[in-house]
Amino acid sequence: MLENLTSKIEALLFYKNEPVTRDWLVKVLNASEDEVNNAIALMLAEKRDKPVTLIATDSEISLGTHAAFRDLIGTITKEELEHNLSKASMETLTIILYCGPISRASIEYIRGVNSQYTLRHLLMRGLIKRNDDAPGRSHAYFCSTDLLKYLGLSSIQNLPDYAQLKVCLSEIEKANEKVHTNNNTFDTD
Repeated sequence: MLENLTSKIEALLFYKNEPVTRDWLVKVLNASEDEVNNAIALMLAEKRDKPVTLIATDSEISLGTHAAFRDLIGTITKEELEHNLSKASMETLTIILYCGPISRASIEYIRGVNSQYTLRHLLMRGLIKRNDDAPGRSHAYFCSTDLLKYLGLSSIQNLPDYAQLKVCLSEIEKANEKVHTNNNTFDTD
């Protein structure tokens, strides 16, 4: 039973390609918290010296690569960041860096185009994260610590002209929210 549960957890982690919460696993697997925690403990032991390992915190788990492959993965990641980011990805990253956390609707309002594919691509690369606990149905996107490390920044406030651009972009986002609010009001007269 426990091995079957570990296989299911591994399949889900591979499919999601992002950290998942232990609570989510309990719900999706229709298992008890103890069963999921025991399966995670077994997986941590089994994958300790494997190239693909399990990364676990008190609340989240994800698949990752063993520390022995850090240089190899770092080289590939650096090459991908330097050469393969499209103009759309760079625009979206800039908006998230200066406005984050920010909703997809606000990103699309600023860019003027659908950004769903670009956001998914950036999430898969680990450059941004998504807050699934955002109010309403939308997610809030923000930069990852990996992106800050790559950019050589200790803080997002160290971005060029951060304070001035943050104010300008916040005003654009407020205008977007106002337009959506006005479009959703109905006159009952």
